[in-house]
Formats: sequence, structure tokens, C-alpha cells
Amino acid sequence: MVTYGFKKGFTLAEVLITIAIIGIVAALTIPTLIHKYQDYSLKVQFKKTYAMLRQAMQMAEYDFGVPPKCYYWDVNPYGPAVCSEYAEDGNTCIGGYVLVSTGKPVPSDYSGIFTECSLFGKAIGENLKFARVCKKEPYANGCVPEYEGRDTYDGGSQIASGMPSAQKKDNLMNENYTMVLADGTIVINGWGAVNISPQLFFVDINGKKGPNKWGYDLFSFRLYKDSEGILKFKEGSGFKESGGKTVDEMLQEISSK
Repeated sequence: MVTYGFKKGFTLAEVLITIAIIGIVAALTIPTLIHKYQDYSLKVQFKKTYAMLRQAMQMAEYDFGVPPKCYYWDVNPYGPAVCSEYAEDGNTCIGGYVLVSTGKPVPSDYSGIFTECSLFGKAIGENLKFARVCKKEPYANGCVPEYEGRDTYDGGSQIASGMPSAQKKDNLMNENYTMVLADGTIVINGWGAVNISPQLFFVDINGKKGPNKWGYDLFSFRLYKDSEGILKFKEGSGFKESGGKTVDEMLQEISSK
């Protein structure tokens, strides 16, 4: 700092150095703050959307009078099952699956009970009150933004055995029955039938707004029944893009706050 009589000031070099330091600090901190804000906003939106889904499901359940027969077991009551006979390749099961406890073939409700899913899904949809529906070509008709499918993300490395076709990009863009709420929330059927399929469906919690990525604002859901007979939504497929979170992970985070 240079002093002339009683007047004090900063040299140009000192001003430029100060501005440079402020710029560096801002460059380091602002992206972090933006990321934290976006993460917080998505968690708030997820919590709101999840509560809305649960309320619609509970209202539909109330309409039925009893828990509808449409759910996966949260804890399988039959215990583990094994393949009774494999093909020569050692991987393909050709003999069917049997219960470890009894050796008998797995029952029809081994994974869950799904005889009332069509009616229950319709009841949930009626309680959600969709503002717009795309029965076909949801992307061309403006119901969805562009998504990566499980078969296209990261060069297709996320493909898994038994992957639901509904989670493939072509189906997401062109085939899946899709519904949009008044606030822009997008609900995508994951099981081929009309309306919501509680067996598997996808929700974009902030609609067409970005990032439109699995595990960020796009999540997969399934309906489960726990040991106390309570129906609840949980993770549907386990698929998430890098850095994203499953439904179960999101629920754990928002419940711990």
C-alpha cells in the first residue's frame, strides 16, 4: 500500500491480486454449493413424491377394504430355493426350482401375489389424478424427456439377466404407458399394462427438468408386503447411474435427517 500525505489507497497490483484470490475461492466453493443445493432440492422433491405415492396407495387400499393381492414378499416366507437340475453348461436351469426346506417345487406365490395388480394399479392412478396420459410414443408426444435405458447407459454394461424390457431405452421413449401429474411428475408403467403397475413402475420426481438420470431424479419402484402385512414401496430394479441412489438409499437418507 502506498501513502501520499494523509491519503491512503491500494496499488493496481494489490487490487488485481485480491480479485484473483476472490475468483479462485469462488471457483472452488460455488460448484460445491450448487451441487449441495441441487442434492438437497432433489431429496425434498423425492420425499414429497414418495409421500404422494404412499397416500394414493393407502387410499386405494382403503377402497379395497383389505390389502389387495398385488405385492412382492418383503421377506420370502418359503425360504431359499435352488435349481433341481442344470443343463450341461452348468448355468441353465432345466429342472425347475425347488424349496430347500422341503424339496418341493416353488409355489406360484413364491415371489409374491399379483392377481389384483391391474385393479389396484387403476385405483392408485385414480387417486393420483393424472393430468395427461401418453398410451404410446411418450417421447414423441411430449410426456417424457430423453432418458438413457439400462441397455444404453455406459455402453450397455448395466444389462442384467431378467432386466425388464420396460427399462430399455426404446421402450421408455416409444412404448411404455406414461402418465404426467399436474405438477409435472412423470409416472411410467414398467409392466406393459395400462395405468400404474404396482409390480414395477418408474417415477421422474421433477418431470422434464434435469438431470433426468436414474438414481438422481428418476427412480424405479415396486410394492412389497412386510411381515406385519403393511404394503410399502421399495426399490424396483436396483439400477442407478454413476453417483445416483436407489429408492431404498434415498429413503434411508431422508429418514435419517
